[in-house]
Amino acid sequence: MTSSHGTVGAGMITGIDTSVQVVTITVTNPANPACTVSQNVPRPNCQCPNIQPPSGQPASMCAGSTVPLLTATSSGGFQISWYSAFSGGMLLSANSGTYQPTPAPGMTTTYYAAAYDPVTKCESNRIALILTVNPVPSVNVVSDITVCGGDAIPAITFSGGQTGTVYNWTNTNTAIGLSASGSGNIASFTGQNVSSRQVSTVSVTPVLGTCTGSSQAFKITVDQKPTLQIDSVRCTADLLKYNIFVKSTGGTLSATAGSVLANSITDIPKATSPVTVTCTNTQNASCLASATVPAPNCDCPVIQAPTGTDTRICQGLPIPAFTATTQAGLQIYWYAAATGGTPLSTNSSTYLPTSAGTYYAEAVDVTKGCISVRKPFKLTVDPLPSVTLTGDFRICKGASTTLTAGGGNSYIWSTGQTSSGIIASGLSASTTYTVTVTDANLCSDKKSQLVQVDALPVLTVTTDCGAGKDSGIVNTTGTTAAGGTLSYTINGNPDADGDLTAAVNGPYIITATEQPSGCQADTTVTINCGCAPVTVTVAGNTLKICQGSSLDFSQAGGQLGGVWSLNPATAGTINASGKFVSGAQFSGKVKAVYSSAGCSGELEIEVINNITAEVLATDPLCPGQANGRLELSGLTGGDVQKTFKLNDNVAQFPVTNLQAGNYNILISDAFGCSFSKSVTLISPQDWDIVSLTSDKNNVLVKQDVNITAQLNLAQANIGSIVWTPDLYLSCNDCLNPVAKPEESTLYALTVTDKNGCTRNKSILISIRKDDKVDIANIFSPDGKNGNNIFYIIANPESVTEIEKMVIFDRWGNKMFEKQNIGVNKPDEGWDGSYHGRGAEQGVSSTMLF
Repeated sequence: MTSSHGTVGAGMITGIDTSVQVVTITVTNPANPACTVSQNVPRPNCQCPNIQPPSGQPASMCAGSTVPLLTATSSGGFQISWYSAFSGGMLLSANSGTYQPTPAPGMTTTYYAAAYDPVTKCESNRIALILTVNPVPSVNVVSDITVCGGDAIPAITFSGGQTGTVYNWTNTNTAIGLSASGSGNIASFTGQNVSSRQVSTVSVTPVLGTCTGSSQAFKITVDQKPTLQIDSVRCTADLLKYNIFVKSTGGTLSATAGSVLANSITDIPKATSPVTVTCTNTQNASCLASATVPAPNCDCPVIQAPTGTDTRICQGLPIPAFTATTQAGLQIYWYAAATGGTPLSTNSSTYLPTSAGTYYAEAVDVTKGCISVRKPFKLTVDPLPSVTLTGDFRICKGASTTLTAGGGNSYIWSTGQTSSGIIASGLSASTTYTVTVTDANLCSDKKSQLVQVDALPVLTVTTDCGAGKDSGIVNTTGTTAAGGTLSYTINGNPDADGDLTAAVNGPYIITATEQPSGCQADTTVTINCGCAPVTVTVAGNTLKICQGSSLDFSQAGGQLGGVWSLNPATAGTINASGKFVSGAQFSGKVKAVYSSAGCSGELEIEVINNITAEVLATDPLCPGQANGRLELSGLTGGDVQKTFKLNDNVAQFPVTNLQAGNYNILISDAFGCSFSKSVTLISPQDWDIVSLTSDKNNVLVKQDVNITAQLNLAQANIGSIVWTPDLYLSCNDCLNPVAKPEESTLYALTVTDKNGCTRNKSILISIRKDDKVDIANIFSPDGKNGNNIFYIIANPESVTEIEKMVIFDRWGNKMFEKQNIGVNKPDEGWDGSYHGRGAEQGVSSTMLF
């Protein structure tokens, strides 16, 4: 760099005389002096005052977006000038506080602003304002991913080239096992076990600072992974082939041998072992489940399943062992499943289960490796009844309370009574009552209850006569039983202390009540001052009668013209001749008083409640069965000792094992209290398996047979349908199964209604033994006798056509093949030729389809 004036320094020219009007500065390329650039710099006004530079803020933008304005402000109110350089350079704009930059694409550019005084033509130093252009981030494309449910999806790493880029992503389908959104790379995760194909679109958006780039999307597909379970492997009836029965979901079955059906692989030659069974997802062949199945021992004879019975117990009782029986020479293995699994026990006819459930016994011929189908044994543990006990559990001495139990079908009390409710009466001390409750499953539980008996207060009453004929005195002394307080009444009227003076002749009922127990003691005294004795008796000397009954009183003592009265008066009525009729609503103690000429006599009797009860009737469950039931509930009233009769015969309730019919119930006691009711047990409507038929009999092996059962029982009342055995049937719980028997089979149908009533019927489906295909084992195609053609001989009613016949020589070479061959037709057979010449003598194999 050179200058026409002054001294050239590092980035500046100094020492220029103020008389110099213009300074020319030149920059020359030292490698090529012809390459130069020059600029004339006019002399500044060195007489200008110091002007404060403007203030402003830098700006930023994302590449490709709208360019923002730059803004500068002068504190002195001067104009703003914009330049392209810190000094000199191009004047970009004048007299404007803002400037619209035009940066090169993607370039960060610095602009300069100065405060300018138009009066003095003076200008401040310039400030730099930078326009930063930030790059827009990008993200590289991610390939689509397809996996099977339950498989791992590899980690997904996002990239785009700009350091510091943040990748935000969203997921349209969380069923694949990925959350709905996230930031950064996606860690490896396991695809969900889905029941159908699930496709998700994942969108990734790059963000770098304030700049957001374009999104990229890719798909993650999770296909259902099929399931495959080998249910059972069974030999065919002719023991030449075997079938594999499977359960599968989510795909199509295939097998390395045999014919593939919806849920089985059939007609596998018994020498083929093992067979690989595969279930493949039709949308994604890589999603599959396979199992390798060894051939069963089809040389085994049919072994009958063990026999035995289910077990039912009540909760809390010891669990009994199952017992299974089988034929001699066989062992019994126990399992937890109907097929497969590890034995729970081997070589044992008994097994002790640990909990409720179904267990299975299998008969095993250990010498031949042959087994039977498994027999289920079910252990049911019934819960104990939930016993409830209600009543008044605190009474006064001598009072009664009704205790009522619930939660079962039958009851037995510690008192020996068998109704659901009993009356506890005449108690002198607290007593515990226990009831044992039995439910419909014959499970029992018990509950005890203490009935607290509070003692009665002690009441002592004395009488005396005063000076006159009608001047009696009553003195009362009461003692509490539990330290409470006593209150008194005389003839039902409150009295402070229970004492009387100048009492007229007659009866007086003194009652003391203790609080807080409420227990009472009472006594009756009679003032007979100056009176002749009056005696009152009752006919038969009976002092207890039933509510609504009557008693005849008589009086003695020579008194005439007397009157009768009752205390309390609500106890009933008594006529002039002394006949007492108790009130229909009254129960308790009553005094009958006879008064004549100021003198009286009395007698106390007790009126007890009449007997009431509710009869619970349970009809027989099944027609003709004797399992009806009559029981009593809420039995109250009468004396403790009662007589129970059913149809005039003494009975103990509940009465069980009853047939349908009419029944008269009578309950009575010694005091004339009674209860009677007539009930009728109704037999349920009878029903039966009206018919059990098949559309054909004497059929071929595996030929379809439609079995039809007709009932006169509504479908809604059917509880269960069971066929025994269930071999070769399309269903075991329907009325109209399709059978494909491989041997003659007697099918037994058992139908149970909702009440547990069962009906049975059986039908025999016979297999024809004469329906067969005869294949000759030797023939001589030499034209010398009648055995020159090898052809198929069969019963035309059973076999009408052979789909294909193939003959191989002993080395496996195919010598003859023909399709759609008729039976019993020599002209459609093999004449023994091979490649136009007679085949050599030897052994050949024949396959028929």
